[in-house]
Amino acid sequence: MKVKVVRRLYWDFEKEELWLNAMAAKGQALLHYSWGTYRFEQSRPGEWTYRIELLPELASKPASQEYLAFMADTGAQTVATYLGWVYFRKLTADGSFEVFSDLESRITHYKRVLALFVSACAGIIPASVVSIINVTRGELTLGFVLPLLLAILLSIAALLAAQAVRLARKVRVLEAQKQLFE
Repeated sequence: MKVKVVRRLYWDFEKEELWLNAMAAKGQALLHYSWGTYRFEQSRPGEWTYRIELLPELASKPASQEYLAFMADTGAQTVATYLGWVYFRKLTADGSFEVFSDLESRITHYKRVLALFVSACAGIIPASVVSIINVTRGELTLGFVLPLLLAILLSIAALLAAQAVRLARKVRVLEAQKQLFE
């Protein structure tokens, strides 16, 4: 069994899911994921359908274990768990594979992902602002390294904020759809 390793980072779980399904369509089945490293093995093209979900708690917690067991009962396999994210796959031959059964569960998931991005952004911005203040006061100097580090941190914060805005819009659209059906 030849294993193919691909290193990629995604900010957007939907794009990551699309990419995993495109890889599956080419006959690459995800075996494992950890910090931007995907391991694939050869499979029949289109054999698997992949879904990604952010769990409310870490996968090691009892409630998450119960949920993963429930998903296994539906025929979905847990390929990997990483920092609260779970990567599921199901045989395409078994029919359509959706993790969320209704709009409310989908909205709840998007809100969880939104909270993750907002909290990550909220953690970076204050540290960056304090560092900038200290640099401008002359209390902190590391030559060109510190400004470069701050630029990187602020860029990451901007990316996180942009993703949070995109997710907030998605939540609003889904909530509007839900209102139509009530």
